[in-house]
Amino acid sequence: MLHRFSDRTALLDARGKNGALVDADLSFLDLSGLDLSGLNLSGALLSGSHFLDTLFDGCDCSAIFVQWADLKGARFRRARLAEAFFQHSQLQRCDFSDAIMTGMNILVCQLENGQLQRADLTGGQVLGTNFTDADFTGASLRQVNLREAVLTGARLIDCDLRAADFRKADLHNAIIRNVQTEAALFYGKAPWSKQETDPTDWEQQLPRFDGE
Repeated sequence: MLHRFSDRTALLDARGKNGALVDADLSFLDLSGLDLSGLNLSGALLSGSHFLDTLFDGCDCSAIFVQWADLKGARFRRARLAEAFFQHSQLQRCDFSDAIMTGMNILVCQLENGQLQRADLTGGQVLGTNFTDADFTGASLRQVNLREAVLTGARLIDCDLRAADFRKADLHNAIIRNVQTEAALFYGKAPWSKQETDPTDWEQQLPRFDGE
């Protein structure tokens, strides 16, 4: 049974140090609904815990480790998540608007209906993650590895996709407009090519494979 903390002060008293949660072990806790805004959680361990609708706005979450956790509806607006690691976690409806997520790993997670407007994910790894209907408007996905990611219905508007790897990604019904795509990788005819041309020659639209 998860240990429930319903008070921020009690959590800091039990697991914090000098008013912060740096390198704290927050595994197998229920912190759902807590307002942790502005705290330093860098290097914290958040595995197997519940954080439903928890607020991490403006937090330093650099290099946190999250595995098999439930963060549905959690909010990370303007948070710093550089080099953070998320795996096999529930992130549906999470809000990462304006977050710094450079070098972040999001592996085999569920992030449907996520809000990632203006987030900076440069250089990250988001392999096999489900971003169905997520909103990336204004985000940087430069040099991000999105192989086998599900981006069905995702909004990729005004995004930096340069050198991103979309091979084996599902972009069915994704909305892609006004994006930078130099050196981006995709099997077959890239869906963003429609912003430059709208070919009527079906032969040009047949998938092309690189032999991998």
